[in-house]
Amino acid sequence: MKKLIRIHSIRKSIIANLIAIFIVLNAPIYLMNVYMNSQIEQSILQRTTGSISLNASYFLKSFETEIERIDNLKNEYLNSEDFLKLANEGPFMDSYSRGELILSVKDKLHILKTSSPFVQDVKVYFPSLNRGVFASSYENSMPEEDIERIAQSYLHNSMLYELGTSLALGGVYPVPLGRNNLVYSMEVVLSGETIRHMLKEIGGIDPLKDGAAILYDPEMNWTISGCTEAAYCSELEEYPIMVGKGVTAGSYGSIDIADTRLRIIEETSQSKGIRLMVAIPENVMTGVLQRYNNMYYVILIASLILILLFSYSIYRLVHRPFKQLLAGLRRIELGDYDVVLSTRKGDEFSIVYRQFNSMAMRIKVLIQEVFEHKIRLQTAKLKQLQSQINPHFLYNSYYAIYRLAQQHDVEKVADYTRFLGDYFKYITRNASDVVPLAEEMKHAEAYIRIQMLRFSNRIRTDIDPIPSSFERIYVPKLILQPIVENAYVHGLGAKLEGGLVRMAFDNGEKHLSIVIEDNGELDDRTLQELCERLARTNDDPSKETTGVINVHKRLQLRFGKSFGLAAERSKLGGLKIAILLPGDDATDKRTKPKREETDECIPS
Repeated sequence: MKKLIRIHSIRKSIIANLIAIFIVLNAPIYLMNVYMNSQIEQSILQRTTGSISLNASYFLKSFETEIERIDNLKNEYLNSEDFLKLANEGPFMDSYSRGELILSVKDKLHILKTSSPFVQDVKVYFPSLNRGVFASSYENSMPEEDIERIAQSYLHNSMLYELGTSLALGGVYPVPLGRNNLVYSMEVVLSGETIRHMLKEIGGIDPLKDGAAILYDPEMNWTISGCTEAAYCSELEEYPIMVGKGVTAGSYGSIDIADTRLRIIEETSQSKGIRLMVAIPENVMTGVLQRYNNMYYVILIASLILILLFSYSIYRLVHRPFKQLLAGLRRIELGDYDVVLSTRKGDEFSIVYRQFNSMAMRIKVLIQEVFEHKIRLQTAKLKQLQSQINPHFLYNSYYAIYRLAQQHDVEKVADYTRFLGDYFKYITRNASDVVPLAEEMKHAEAYIRIQMLRFSNRIRTDIDPIPSSFERIYVPKLILQPIVENAYVHGLGAKLEGGLVRMAFDNGEKHLSIVIEDNGELDDRTLQELCERLARTNDDPSKETTGVINVHKRLQLRFGKSFGLAAERSKLGGLKIAILLPGDDATDKRTKPKREETDECIPS
């Protein structure tokens, strides 16, 4: 153990020295690279920020000019002769003339709609006609909230106001608007999709394709965002209203949102109060510089590899023999005792290797001897326990035939001997100690048939079918019949009528439980004694045991201590025995899943 600790300390000191050499050799280069990258990064950020600022300023001025043009056309339409005529004379016109005038107004609205890609729809509401006229449809109803929204925009003197996911411009006639003198109102609905598309194009050219632009008005509290896919979009859209007031044109800074460092550029329309914010991830702006950093890291790693190779060539004559010895010890720890280390002639490791090989061979021989002794002992116990069951049942069978013969019931004697012949045929035709569970079940049913001929007037037996998935599980012979026999003889032996024996199967996830219970008489002391005998593991195998204990010991020898029998009081009133078997791995007695809590032997 001391040698292993010493080897480990040698390896740690070598690794520590290599790291120290690497840091000393590369620290000046690394520090110089960090300083140069910092300077270049600031230069790139400043140049890129200036370019984005010019682009944002151009877009904002273009948008402002287009909105002013649309607003001027709207104001001209508000004073249009057709609008006034339809509002004042429309109610008194005949249907044809009024329809012609409505179509004329609709054509004007359509011209305004097609004059700009920013316009999505134009609506005019005439209170005297109690209807509206739309550029994009033939609808004529206009909700009251739409009229109120237009009036409020006039009262708040706002050119643009929020409308759903877009913006709108409103106007009324006459001006000023009194309490009840509205002649008609007009609303120009802007295309939110068009605005967002243009916002996405601000910084949409590589390497700024990941940028985001937001148009907003801090006074009217509306925003339109061109950011849809980035992880920081939702938080970024809340940022303008929180910090937008007091921002000057052309200002910029950096913020951290959703683990992303963003460069923020702000532009403000002095006449309209509209503001444009552009956010670009700084790692995108410095993408070219990042490629140079990656090249530097590659060189750094390559230098480390060269140092490691050079150092390895120096110390491998000492380190490799120790590494091979450690590998051999780990294999022995995992149970591989066939490991053999090749000896090295002419050095000190040859003696260590020879001693190691001798030790591994000796351990392997000792394990084989102990394992073989254990297997032979278990086989002897299995044979001994198996031999105790057959005479026990044979004695009971002949005694039952004797009783039937005394009663001169020839038919039952014939049936009894036929079932008895099938029963012993099963025992003698196969010398194997293990059989499929389906065959063991048929053998138990033959025994039950024999007992039903004896106790048909006072005992009834209910048997559930065996689950098909467990029919081929191999189990020791004669594990079911002794348990059933115990129920008949000891559980219901004194019951003159109404006796019941029930056999059921509980198909668990990794095990099978065969439950055999009766409604006989059972006192707590008897149950407690049975539980204690089942729990004991150091019984003398040479002493005579009952059929129940016999089956329990054989199952534990076959499958392990986690399996066997569990006893408790049945809900029927008598004894309940659960035979615990493993599932698909039943043929491998090394399989030992944990026992369920319901299998504990607890008297009720």
